[in-house]
Amino acid sequence: EDGIRDFCLSRGLGDVYKRQQQFTGVSIILSPLFDLLTQDIKLINGRLITITLDTAQAPLKIMGIYAPHNGLDDSLRRTFWEKVEREIIDTPPSTDLVITEDFNARPT
Repeated sequence: EDGIRDFCLSRGLGDVYKRQQQFTGVSIILSPLFDLLTQDIKLINGRLITITLDTAQAPLKIMGIYAPHNGLDDSLRRTFWEKVEREIIDTPPSTDLVITEDFNARPT
């Protein structure tokens, strides 16, 4: 569906180095110091992940995006961007949002 077959959640670099299988796609790396602040981790697919942290000011939602490149099917890209848009719209106004991305865009 998203052009990426698998994704993995790792709690530290040690977990990554122990794995035999290689994964591609989106990633967010946080220090273990943030474990107690982590409210939610949402692995939407291999191209979209969100992590919400409980910070002193307001919740902080970090969205990691690995966009499909221009060579992939238009319907796949459209579906992907609709999911991104839905995640942004569903973020409450009281929650700060940071978007990290690899947009994979090429000028046409």
